[in-house]
Amino acid sequence: MKSSLEFVFSAKVREIFDNFTSLFGIRIAYFGPDGKELEVGLDRPWCEYCLLLRHSLGDEAVCRDSDAERRNQAAISRNLVSYRCHGGLDEAIKPLYLDSSLIGFIMIGQARTESGPPPDKMRRWAGARGDDRLHAAFADLPLHTTTEFSQILVLFSALVDLIVACHLIEIRGRGRIDFLIDRLKLNCAESLSLGDAASLLGLSPGRLAHLLKESSGKSFKEIQTEIRLEKAEELLGARPEIPIKELAFLCGYQDPLYFSRLYRRHRGRSPTESRAAMASGIEGELVTDARAVRTKGPSP
Repeated sequence: MKSSLEFVFSAKVREIFDNFTSLFGIRIAYFGPDGKELEVGLDRPWCEYCLLLRHSLGDEAVCRDSDAERRNQAAISRNLVSYRCHGGLDEAIKPLYLDSSLIGFIMIGQARTESGPPPDKMRRWAGARGDDRLHAAFADLPLHTTTEFSQILVLFSALVDLIVACHLIEIRGRGRIDFLIDRLKLNCAESLSLGDAASLLGLSPGRLAHLLKESSGKSFKEIQTEIRLEKAEELLGARPEIPIKELAFLCGYQDPLYFSRLYRRHRGRSPTESRAAMASGIEGELVTDARAVRTKGPSP
């Protein structure tokens, strides 16, 4: 996915985040797929303890790299990842997937189940500062028993699942269309209807059809057909030996005769003729003919 996507947060997300922070004293935040923080419960800033570690002890890079590693672990596992950070704080992160595509992460943290910072942090602080500010900042953080924190994690995971199921975080405008186009290109063989696509994006079929027409001037079916035919051309060039039946199947068509007719209607020649033209090195003529046919704008 593109990191430039814009997100729309339902008022319910803000309500959930605010109440979660208020009840447990734990910071909860949403991060985009690129790791950029976008929404925070009660707009709570980073705690003083973390700021002391990052700025006074010089652990900024350690914190940043650790967060990136945990996001990567969560994305790969597609599940909640809970851990104790290098500063001794208990945290957890869970990825959000819209079908098979990562749309972000929700993270909780800056809580503790221990009475003091890790000994190595205290030794470094004593050598650098010689006061009790680090320990005092740690002690100011909410303290939970390990059992309590485990129960909080169960609730947190359920809330994230609810946010996904209810489409409480959505992709704005053109970003949604980019997301859908990327999905269609990656899954040409998938049987995806307008209704299915709308459901994936948390939209009504009518709203999605309007957005597609507004952004491209084409219907969902027209866009899907063009993507599939472009995939067919790519496969014909890369795998000249591929049977037409298999080619049709890989491009999302169960009936090879229907696929061949559709291909001819849009490209002005059959898949077999296109393959022969590619093999003969007449690709320039092929592209010119294909563009001429596309200009006529046939319906799928």
